[in-house]
Amino acid sequence: MEGIMGDVLDTALQIAKAEGRELNLSAEEDRRLVLAMVRTHRKAHLRGQMTISARERVSGDIILGPYSNRRETPSEEGLDPIMQAHRWVLNPIHMGDGHRRPLYTIVGPPTITLMNRVETRCDAVGCGNTEREWKDVVIMRSRDEQNPTERVNGWSPDMHTPCKKCGKPVSQRKLWCTAIRSRPDSQDDPVVLAKDAPDIVHTFLEAWKKGPPKDGQPTMGLPRIWAVYRKDDVPDQSWQPPDAQAAALVAKADAFQKRIENGGAVSYQSYPLGILPYAIAKQFHQAPEPQSKEILEWWLESDPVCVGWIRRSDLFPNENIGWRRRLWHDNRQVKLFV
Repeated sequence: MEGIMGDVLDTALQIAKAEGRELNLSAEEDRRLVLAMVRTHRKAHLRGQMTISARERVSGDIILGPYSNRRETPSEEGLDPIMQAHRWVLNPIHMGDGHRRPLYTIVGPPTITLMNRVETRCDAVGCGNTEREWKDVVIMRSRDEQNPTERVNGWSPDMHTPCKKCGKPVSQRKLWCTAIRSRPDSQDDPVVLAKDAPDIVHTFLEAWKKGPPKDGQPTMGLPRIWAVYRKDDVPDQSWQPPDAQAAALVAKADAFQKRIENGGAVSYQSYPLGILPYAIAKQFHQAPEPQSKEILEWWLESDPVCVGWIRRSDLFPNENIGWRRRLWHDNRQVKLFV
C-alpha cells in the first residue's frame, strides 16, 4: 500500500506541475479528535504510579471509540461496531555496559510498536495443547538451537517450534486484534477481557455523552519517555515543562525521597530529582563519549488507565519526541485535489 500511494502521489505531482497547478493534500480525518483509552499493564504494586521504568519491557493497549464529528445519540449499541483496539509493546532503552559500548550511552533506542499474538496449537493425538503468546516471544524462541545468535527477522505461519508439552511440531496462526468481540471461527484476539468490557464500555459511553472539548484541543497525552537525574545534575537546566502533565512529573521528581535501611530500621531522606524529555536527553548520551554521566533512570510516563480525546494523527510516528512511537496502523485516506 505504501508503494502504491507513493506512485499515486508522484503521478499527481507531475500532472499538477505540468498543468501549472498546486497539489493540495487533505487529511481531514487526522484533524478530528477521537475518543481514546490508553492502558498500561502494571504489576499490582505499581498501579498507582504515574510512571514505570522505560528500561524494562512494558506492554499495554489502546482503544478508540467515536470521532468528535459523530452526531448520533450516544448508546452502547452505537459503540459496539465502532470500537477498535490495538496492543502495544515498549521495546526498552538499553545503555552501554562499559565493555563493548561506553557507560551512560544509549545503545538501544526505545520504540513503542504494535504487537499481535500468535496461537500455537499441537495437533498430536493425546496432546492438543493450545497457547497464545506475544509474537516477539515466539520469534525469540524460534531461533535455531544450534545457532542461538541467528537473527530472526519476523514471524510467519511456517515458523514451527516444538510443543512445550509433548515436543512435537505445532501449527501457528496470527491473531488479529479486536476491541471486545470475537467472531465465531475467526482468528480474532480481543484486546479487552470479558470481565473488563462492561466498565470500559460504560466509561466510553459517559465520555461520549459529555462530548468533545469545545476548543477542539486534545484532553489527554500519549506515553512519553523521560530521563531522570539528580536535580543539580540535569544537563539542560534551561528546559521547562510544556504542559500540566509534565509539570506534575517535575513536581514528583523534586519530591522524591530515598529509602535508607540501617540495622533493620527504615527511614527516608529527601533526594530531589530532575527530568528531561528523551528528545533532549539523548544528545547527552551518545557514543563514543557521553556528555553526561549522571543519568539515574528512564521513565515511561503513562497512567494505568487514561481516557480522553486525542488527534488520530498523533498515533502515528512523530519525529519530535526523539523516538519511534506508533500506536495505530497507518490506514489514513489521503484526498488529492489536482
